[in-house]
Amino acid sequence: MAGAEGGDASGVTAVIGGSGFVGRAVMRQLAERGEPAVNVDVVPPGPEVPGPYRHADITRPDTLPAALMDAHHVLLLAAEWRDNVRPRSRYREVNVDGVANVIAACREIGIRRLVFVSSCSVYGPTPGEVDEDFAGRPINPYGESKAEGERLLRSWAAAEPDVALVIVRPTVIFGPGNRGNVWNLANQVVNGPFLMIGDGGNRKSMAYVENVAAFLLFVRGLDPGVHVFNYADKPDMSMNELVAFIRAETGLRPRTDLRLPRSAALAAGRLFDAASRVLGREFGITSERIFKFCANTQYSAERARQAGFVPPYDLREGLRRMLRAEFGMGPGRA
Repeated sequence: MAGAEGGDASGVTAVIGGSGFVGRAVMRQLAERGEPAVNVDVVPPGPEVPGPYRHADITRPDTLPAALMDAHHVLLLAAEWRDNVRPRSRYREVNVDGVANVIAACREIGIRRLVFVSSCSVYGPTPGEVDEDFAGRPINPYGESKAEGERLLRSWAAAEPDVALVIVRPTVIFGPGNRGNVWNLANQVVNGPFLMIGDGGNRKSMAYVENVAAFLLFVRGLDPGVHVFNYADKPDMSMNELVAFIRAETGLRPRTDLRLPRSAALAAGRLFDAASRVLGREFGITSERIFKFCANTQYSAERARQAGFVPPYDLREGLRRMLRAEFGMGPGRA
């Protein structure tokens, strides 16, 4: 499946957020390997998620020590990540204060190995494909909260040199069952109407969920110290290439899509932002989502490759598996 794991990957792995989208894939892979694991989450898992479950809420520090008591590794996936969360303080409550609570529990119990799932949102706008050393500046509350969570974890590792801290920054993650950005795009292309915003030449890094899960397990055993990795499946695709791939794999005939200039779309997004503030309701169109759609968001994954990780699936196969599960495949569509 993947390259050999480095260092010590033995013992119980506690997956904080194991009921979530990535967490479910991690729990399945741990079960397939026959490794001891526990799902620690505020949300009980569905029947498709294997392994024992312990209820805990990272915003309630009193719930964590008992849930993590016998863990050797902690994978911290739990986060507040959705767009336009209200109140905005929720990002800090979960992604910053929650991280501080997990650190306190690890100190109390004596856990020295933690893998933190951060985000490429910590970079903010980028000038091109960037690596882990890029000094970015996040532009939304989610990215800001993830960056602050990273700083708390780094301070912990700096104060206690025997801690092995791995920070993984995935780009946009997709896969069957997820209703995120990649699914939204595919749904618009398949079920229409689809409107391309901008010229479609901007390139996007993406990550297939099964590969992300495998990478999180791969890095569990790294030596003490701080290790930072981007995660993306390569090669990146342009929006035009991605739309053409979706059409081909779902049996749709090639066509020239209607296009809206980026400037006009952003102006419309700002109008929806204003209406959202006045009316107190959320709309599917926001200026932030339009900005993200048109942005060139590319992240280097060379460090992960140099570490010896081999993803189980290439990018196009991951996309194909998602499209097959969500939309079906075959010729004859209009």
